[in-house]
Formats: sequence, C-alpha cells, structure tokens
Amino acid sequence: MRIVILVSGLPPERIGGAEVQAMHVAMHLAARHDVTVLTRTSVVPPELASLPRCRVELRRVPPLPGLRFLADIVATVTRLGASRREVDVILAYQTVIDGLLGVLA
Repeated sequence: MRIVILVSGLPPERIGGAEVQAMHVAMHLAARHDVTVLTRTSVVPPELASLPRCRVELRRVPPLPGLRFLADIVATVTRLGASRREVDVILAYQTVIDGLLGVLA
C-alpha cells in the first residue's frame, strides 16, 4: 500500500501532538507500506530518514502570510494530483491546511 501523510511539521523542529503522532505513525506504517510524508518542516527527523520505505518531501512555500496558504494548497494538490494513481491512502493531520489538502486531493 502507498500512503501519503500530510502534516505541517515534524520533530525536532515542531513537537506538538500532531507532529509527534505523524512521525510515529509514519515509522510504524513504513514497516509494511511505502510512506511519503509531505511537510513544511525544514528538518527531516533522522528516525524517518533512515527508513527505506519512508520518504519525507518538503512542501516549500513563500514565507508571506496569506500567500503561503494559497501557494501550499496549489503546490500540494498539484503534486498529489500528479501521483494520484500511485497513492492508496492520504492521512491528513489538522483541519485547516492539511485536512483541506486531503479533501481537495
């Protein structure tokens, strides 16, 4: 199974509940599935970087308030749309941005 996880950040840069849970879920799922984590964090946790079936891709967006939100939506939905035949499940953390991205995808 090919799984995409959408989360705004990852530890150690961001250590909120959703970010920690997303990292642990990715680690667990990567034992049996191909996992791609799409995130805006700038640091890839070594725990994920070392897993052969887990890939972390950075969602790069301009740092301008308002424009960042729209740019993230366009870029991420475009990326997911291009790989839609290769994705079986999308797991989106948080309602605003990542949840919206999951619904749009």
